[in-house]
Amino acid sequence: MREDNFREVIEKIRASVFIVDVVSNYVQLKKAGKSYRGLCPFHAEKTPSFYVDPDKGLYHCFGCGASGNVFTFLMKKEGLSFSEAVRELAKIAGIKIDEEIKSSKELLVLKEAKAYYQRLLNESEEGVPVLNYLKQRKVTTETILTFGLGYASGAGLVTYLKNRGFDFYTMLKVGLIKENPRGGYSEFFQDRLIIPIYDHFGNVVAFGGRAMKEFDEPKYLNTAETEFFSKGKILFGYYINKKDLRDSKVPIIVEGYFDVMALFMMGLKRGLAPMGTALTEGHASFISSQFPQAILLFDSDEAGKRATLRSIKVLLEKGVMPLVANLDSSKDPAEAWENGRIEEVTKALDNAVDFAKYILNISNSIEERASNVRDLLESVQKIENPVLRKDFGDLIARAFGIGSIGLNEVLKLLSGQKRENVIAGVDFSLAVAALIDSEIREVLVNELTAEDFLSEDAKSIYLALKEGKTPEEVISEHPRSSRIVEYAMNYLGEMNDKVKVEIIKKIKNIRASKVRQMLLKQRLENRENIEKILVEFFKSKKENMGG
Repeated sequence: MREDNFREVIEKIRASVFIVDVVSNYVQLKKAGKSYRGLCPFHAEKTPSFYVDPDKGLYHCFGCGASGNVFTFLMKKEGLSFSEAVRELAKIAGIKIDEEIKSSKELLVLKEAKAYYQRLLNESEEGVPVLNYLKQRKVTTETILTFGLGYASGAGLVTYLKNRGFDFYTMLKVGLIKENPRGGYSEFFQDRLIIPIYDHFGNVVAFGGRAMKEFDEPKYLNTAETEFFSKGKILFGYYINKKDLRDSKVPIIVEGYFDVMALFMMGLKRGLAPMGTALTEGHASFISSQFPQAILLFDSDEAGKRATLRSIKVLLEKGVMPLVANLDSSKDPAEAWENGRIEEVTKALDNAVDFAKYILNISNSIEERASNVRDLLESVQKIENPVLRKDFGDLIARAFGIGSIGLNEVLKLLSGQKRENVIAGVDFSLAVAALIDSEIREVLVNELTAEDFLSEDAKSIYLALKEGKTPEEVISEHPRSSRIVEYAMNYLGEMNDKVKVEIIKKIKNIRASKVRQMLLKQRLENRENIEKILVEFFKSKKENMGG
């Protein structure tokens, strides 16, 4: 889409969509003067501090500082990219855009494929062994229908879709077929149980396939990532469990499709699962926009423990309180369901402990304990909200028995690393400023090189601009577009000639700066010092307690 057309569509949507109507789907708003007020959907609060201005089309929370327009609101609440938010709001406004027309064909072919797979499972002889497999795993008919499970034999889908007007290119683009090395096409899924993957609005955007033959590898297979499907952003189970998730405010993060379905059958309609990948920063950003805490219920094996530790770190950095639940005898919720151990799961969830207690319990030595505390505090230092940063730091201190003096000494050393994050943040702000102002953009592209950037997000913005992409293209294609747009919206209110001069001055001086090298060196020294302090503290504590 051309830049002028893109802007025209954005303005049409902005003028057509009433921001109060969109926000009211998530927040109970009450009239407060010219504005509307309610409890902030982006952080936990008891007194309403979230305001929506219908005239300006903006929202702002005076508690956590969340601010933006109808586009950024939907992006943050639903974990969408800017282009995805435009597409959804265009539907609400009844406005057809080029991207909507193009993508609708791709979404339609996925919808038709789902219908085909379902019929093959439920209405054909070929589907009988797969239904028997599901029956063996105690999967109910309600669950099969609710999740839209199906079967792919490996033959028949292409003819079915061609008869409904879909071409090979569209099937190939969404991953339903693949090109053969010697020419021609074949179906992507061969003899697999099919599990549809839905976006946050209920569109089928991809499929997962579980091998039916014991020795087929890999056991699980996903269709390719597309512009509307990213494994690092979408969590399986969210759309189907959306109502219960919003009511409970506490998702249960599990490892796989069958774990989510098992929880569903237990009446625990709060399960979410990453798809063949660890919990990512994108997942955590989405979770933080919806929920203040999350329960981790991963497999009880070593891989599950490693996944738990990684997930604690990524959730903490986004300000989400991780709780950890452990099953007594079952490997995972799916196994518990198959063996009739529902009470084991509910008991584990009721007894979930906070992340600090969990890590204390698995720390087998003083050195391991010191290393784990350092890692936790490093993650906490990255939390943007200062109140949460303090609360989580205090929680760690209490769990590990670190007094205020010891905690402050560690945090003082960590502040050197925090400064690196601040510098990286300034670096990011320069790149965002370049998206807002053409003069700044020209200086940034001509004066700097990719090596001058501390932040990967800033570097990716710079490289895209260097390629000649427009700001709109950069934002719509960037994996963290929601952060960029929100930052840019806030920046717009501060931008004036004086600020612009200062920004250009910073850009021109940045290459001569040695701050980055100094901070990296300091960070390495601080990590060693922090661990030494913690080891000595824990040793001293053990000696004072008589071993």
